[in-house]
Amino acid sequence: MYLQKFSRAIVLGTWMSAIIGCAQLSAPAGESAASVPGTQSWWKANQHLAEFVPGHGNAVPGVPGYFDDQGRPLDAEAKQVGYQADVGEDESQANWLENLDPGVAYQKVKDQLGSGVNVERARQRYFAGIDEFKQKKFDQALEAFADAATFGKGSSVEEDAMFMTAESHFFSDRYPQANQAYSALIQKYSNSKYLDKAIQRQFAIGQYWLQHDQADPSWPVTPNLTDKSRHRFDTRGHALLVFNQIRLTDPTGPLADDALMAIANANFLAGRYEDADYHYIQLRKDYPNSEHQYEAHLLGLQCKLKKYQGPDYDGTPLKEAEELSEQLLSQFPDKIRQDKERVVKARAEVAALASLRDWQLAQYYEGRKSYGAARYYLNQIVEKYPTTHIAKLSRERLASFEGQPDVPAQKLAWLVSLFPGKEDPLKQNQRGPVGVAWLKDRVLGSSSSSETPATPEGSSTIRR
Repeated sequence: MYLQKFSRAIVLGTWMSAIIGCAQLSAPAGESAASVPGTQSWWKANQHLAEFVPGHGNAVPGVPGYFDDQGRPLDAEAKQVGYQADVGEDESQANWLENLDPGVAYQKVKDQLGSGVNVERARQRYFAGIDEFKQKKFDQALEAFADAATFGKGSSVEEDAMFMTAESHFFSDRYPQANQAYSALIQKYSNSKYLDKAIQRQFAIGQYWLQHDQADPSWPVTPNLTDKSRHRFDTRGHALLVFNQIRLTDPTGPLADDALMAIANANFLAGRYEDADYHYIQLRKDYPNSEHQYEAHLLGLQCKLKKYQGPDYDGTPLKEAEELSEQLLSQFPDKIRQDKERVVKARAEVAALASLRDWQLAQYYEGRKSYGAARYYLNQIVEKYPTTHIAKLSRERLASFEGQPDVPAQKLAWLVSLFPGKEDPLKQNQRGPVGVAWLKDRVLGSSSSSETPATPEGSSTIRR
């Protein structure tokens, strides 16, 4: 208990010291703010003299150290001569309030203890990590790169350290941590110089996980307790997440269409034809110049046929399959040679399924003695598929009810006539305002009718 109180007292005292120290930080007596390196006034007066040194920052002749684009010191040498003194009353008050933030105070304490931002120390730790990395001492390299990222926060050293952290995980076969580290790098530095390399690594990780699941499939809830190169659960699901992340992170990159194709193929092999078809459509539409266009058309055709559930369900997949087969034959005349027999067979299957659909509809209407509708669908079969066996059956059915009326005779006609509403509404031009012809005459002012029919009592009229 006493130890806890003592620890809290130390933390509170350090925090207050940091706040007081920051509040008391000012330019040396007798010096104007414009002459003190690191102040805003000094930077405005000397910015035109600054020269940018790659990997270090801006250097001003005659002033030791390096500064950022706002004139703030970047290394310990510049901080020794740098102050932030020329702030107005309002800005001073804002800085004082900002210093009350525990996070800011903690950072100030770290700076005073030598654990804050220090670019020079960050570089030292970074190169130490590179040496460990070359010797394949990945754990030691990770520690060094973590220090480099901390000391070099906000500088190019942090970006380098974050990338090498991911590389250390990758080459030590800790792929889940590597993928997470690459994602953190891309999230913080969206235009990173390592973007292409990071995307390539993530794609390779996704491929490994997917191939592992295909070679040794398991349930998503089956735990992985021994292999550090995979997640604890659902290897396939994490692979698809990686591919989708690549597609969303770098949609115009060289691997975006490959990632989309990998997702589609994985769903196709898993029998998830609805999802596979969706991603094949996205590939055909969003990446018209992709090298996977032919495969996306060919496998998309197979998805359409797999999605079709029979004549009792929606026939849209058959129409789309027919369109895809025509596109394959017209757009890929060179590549189609090796798969032409396969495409022709698919077209024949589409024709057979479509004719069976019409045949079932014809049977339905024939059973209701609606011979006009039955003739329509049977004639469709004969015209579209004249050489098929079902076309021969259609001709036989047409001949069997030749001479039959298109519409069956009305049963109990005397009873039906007792109920209103069976008259053709287009002929009801003498029934007051409900007549269509009368409405046209009143609203449009038709010249064909010069007389206005009488309006029943109690009804309203439409005024022009």
